[in-house]
Amino acid sequence: MPRKKKPPTEPYNTGRALTAVSGGRGYGERQASEQALQEVPLSPRPGADPQAAPQGPPDFAAVLAAAQASPSPNGGLLNQPTARPDEPITAGLSTGPGPGPEILGPSDPDLATLRAYLPMLELAANQPGASVSTRNLVRRLRGAMPPAL
Repeated sequence: MPRKKKPPTEPYNTGRALTAVSGGRGYGERQASEQALQEVPLSPRPGADPQAAPQGPPDFAAVLAAAQASPSPNGGLLNQPTARPDEPITAGLSTGPGPGPEILGPSDPDLATLRAYLPMLELAANQPGASVSTRNLVRRLRGAMPPAL
């Protein structure tokens, strides 16, 4: 007959902030430490109005207009024309017009070195006594390799 589950001693998701009050305290001092932490108000985020009520997500059009109107140290990059007018916006992606991810090259220079060893590693991984770690290594290498040119 299975045993009954013991109920948790403290309810989960109480909404209370986690506090680090138990470390280095004597026996029975935890409750006093928690009460002291609750009495001290939390400091507001820098630049936030402590009296302001939390709001939902900002309006995209308002944020874009504010970004275009504000002076930028870079010279207002949102207001300038594109530096690559002949390049499609999907350049570098696997779908859409323009070159695919192969133009980006390997993100890790070691992958280019390991590409030469991949056939030998695949042979070792396909052997009957190959370990799971060897197979996983080859799978991870294959997944990380960009498509061949």
